[in-house]
Amino acid sequence: MLPRRGGSTVDSMLAVFRRLVACAALLALGACGGAGASRPNVLFISIDSLRADHLASYGYDRVTSPNLDRLADEGVLFETVVAESSWTLPTHASMFTGLTSRVHGVDRNARRLAPDAQTLGTIFQRAGYRTRGVFSGPYLHTTFGFGGGFAPGDWSGVEEQSPLDAMSPEEAGAQRRETLKDAHGLSHQSITSPAVTAQAESFLAGVGEEPFFLFLHYFDVHFDYIPPEEYWRRFDPDYAGDHSPERFLENPDIRPDMPAEELAHVLARYDGEILWVDEHIGRVLAALEEHGLGEDTLVMVTSDHGDEFFEHGRTGHRHTLYDEVLLVPLIARHPGRTATRHRVSGVVRHIDLLPTLLDWVGLPVPESAMGTSLAGALRGEPLGADLAALSRLHKPSTRESFTTLRHSDWKWLERTQGGAAPERQVFDLSVDPAERVPRREDPRVETGALQLQALEVLEQQRAGNLDGQEIEVPADIEAELRALGYLGDEEE
Repeated sequence: MLPRRGGSTVDSMLAVFRRLVACAALLALGACGGAGASRPNVLFISIDSLRADHLASYGYDRVTSPNLDRLADEGVLFETVVAESSWTLPTHASMFTGLTSRVHGVDRNARRLAPDAQTLGTIFQRAGYRTRGVFSGPYLHTTFGFGGGFAPGDWSGVEEQSPLDAMSPEEAGAQRRETLKDAHGLSHQSITSPAVTAQAESFLAGVGEEPFFLFLHYFDVHFDYIPPEEYWRRFDPDYAGDHSPERFLENPDIRPDMPAEELAHVLARYDGEILWVDEHIGRVLAALEEHGLGEDTLVMVTSDHGDEFFEHGRTGHRHTLYDEVLLVPLIARHPGRTATRHRVSGVVRHIDLLPTLLDWVGLPVPESAMGTSLAGALRGEPLGADLAALSRLHKPSTRESFTTLRHSDWKWLERTQGGAAPERQVFDLSVDPAERVPRREDPRVETGALQLQALEVLEQQRAGNLDGQEIEVPADIEAELRALGYLGDEEE
């Protein structure tokens, strides 16, 4: 039986015992609290719209990310990291809560995290951490609930977020949607990495004795793809055309039948954005060292989703759930503590990040969290469970919903529209990694449907617990969830 809030005294004692054992194991690393002990700092970086296969450390043939590649050499790289969705709001909500989008509920424009949500910010703040967050895209504004656990002014965006700054967290509906249009227009046309980096450097220069949790969100890889010219020229030095990436979504030149050299130029600009952001991350890493913080800081870098470039007929994101928008990087380094030059195979997910960060520093993971700690993998241990990644996308404009279950070598996809029966198919990634040949008669079509049913029971249980309701999960469903990697050891 899954533990629930309001469970028995024995359950509570067992939970405390497990946490004490975990803390004892971490004391040798100085990761547990208490007299004379200090917890590690955490620098958590999210790069918007960065797909993993455009980094050399993930096999790309261009040097777009020398600082991230160096970080991977010094630490741990996870090879198959699957995003919660293909757009910013639900993916970051899952990173910050360890919950799937159906449970945290932040899967549409007008929704926000619950005021009492247990997030990375609130948990680190309660544990005595100095918390600071800098974001550069509108979906991370406090109006969506991301400011929990940060003192006034310590969860802040750059100036381009001003249309949202005038809104209270309670405002929603049409006003928020119209305001978002203005905020997006500014953010797509702005270069924000210098401002994010400057705030990070200022924070690191003045940080006190208490451990810190610093979150940085870099937006510039997101379209409109307008890095300084020298950065895209590195990848397209002879370009003499007049293509402009501005107003990318409405640009009539961006179309599936655009000339190959123009599409290549779009990719060069995208890669130039990655190089531009990577340079700024290098500056932040240098600031860590300059202020003597590098040895005591876990650095973790990921992305919220990728971008597609007509691999399946579309560009940008928030259209599909193919791997070009779902596979993101995850790189982590803690000198002397994480393994070095270690690559981890197997599927991991956005919901695993909260348990991993908390486990690494010796803090208890909320019972509601659905992810699995990757702390063992950071130390060089095998990943363990063969995890499966659940991703969702809801498109209100077309009344379409997409759901995928991504395994290491196969992927299940369901599409529904309106009240029509769901369309289901499987991609055999071992022979079709580009997801070109959907298999509708494959027996795994039914397997995926049954796995989704089990996961939806868990989501109902977690959502119920968040509302104070107790929902029991049948033993056979619990066994299936454990096999999929959605129940960690702390729940056994």
